[in-house]
Parts: sequence; structure tokens; C-alpha cells
Amino acid sequence: MKLYLDENLSPKYRHAFDSERMQLFTYQFMGWQGKKNGELLRLLSIHGFRGVITSDQSMYSNNQLSQHRLHFFLIHSASDTSSARMPLMDSLNDYLLKSYEKFDSATSSRVVVTDGVVDKNMSEGIHVLYFGE
Repeated sequence: MKLYLDENLSPKYRHAFDSERMQLFTYQFMGWQGKKNGELLRLLSIHGFRGVITSDQSMYSNNQLSQHRLHFFLIHSASDTSSARMPLMDSLNDYLLKSYEKFDSATSSRVVVTDGVVDKNMSEGIHVLYFGE
């Protein structure tokens, strides 16, 4: 699965993912710094990406995700430090490895990976909020 690591997250998080099952590209590698969401969606589709990992909560709607066949993985933590976010990246990697076929065949999804601190309505862990098949 080809994934894009958005520019609001550190490029070093790409090392948290299994490189045999997932290809992770950063905004730096792709040269997409400063791209607006609409243009970024178009570029992701053109270049065959299946998902975007970001901390931007308002990045895309479910309709846009379905239209572009993308999975949206929101990293939601109280702190934006590496020590706070790395465990969330590790959890997402483990989850995707276990659910790889499901995500690979689905049209789109919206998934929140959270430390459970920011939003008291959402416990720590991975929450699938939308799944388009």
C-alpha cells in the first residue's frame, strides 16, 4: 500500500512502517511542500497513493476520500513531540499489517489514531470512523 506522510508530521515517522507491505513517501521526497488540500488530493490520486497520514483534522471529507479512493489516517495526540506520536505510528503500522487486505481492497476510510488525551469521547487506540467499500 502506497502511503503519503503529510507535511504536518515529521518525515522520520516513515521508519515506523513495515517497508515490505507499505511504501511511505514524505512531502519532502515528493516535492509537495505547501500544496493545498485540493491539489494534494489530485496529486495523490495521479501518483497511485492509497492513503495519507496526517494530523490535520479537517483535511478531507468522506466524499472526497471516496472520490479519490484514499484512506485518511489522522494522528490525534495531546502533544506534537516525537515521543508522544511515535507510539501512535507504531500502533498504526501494526493495525495496517493486520488489516492490510481489508484496506487494500476498500475504496476509502477515515481512521483516527489517538492517545485518548485530546478528545475524552475517544479512548486511546485506533477508531475507524468511516469505511467505504
